[in-house]
Amino acid sequence: MKDLAHLACEIKDDKSLWERMNVPNVGKVLLVEESYYDGIVEDLEKVKNQLAEVIARNLTAWDTSKDKRHGLLPEVYLKNVNLYKKLTGEEYSFHKAVEKFNLE
Repeated sequence: MKDLAHLACEIKDDKSLWERMNVPNVGKVLLVEESYYDGIVEDLEKVKNQLAEVIARNLTAWDTSKDKRHGLLPEVYLKNVNLYKKLTGEEYSFHKAVEKFNLE
């Protein structure tokens, strides 16, 4: 997966992806092909899904831990529950997370 710094360099190097334009009352602007951003959006979606899976793994590990003193701190667990909802759009449920991310 490309990182954003690499993508920024790529857009500077590949002249077919961009063109400079002088806009009246604005100045010089850089116009970028819309298709370039499609790749960035795809990469961000992949990262979002990977992050949701990692959080789901942490939450399910906590839920199955017999000794909670050696696992995630409760405040980390609660933070992960909130992040899980933001990333997936749904409330965390052990069984749903196991099924969704094929965790066993």
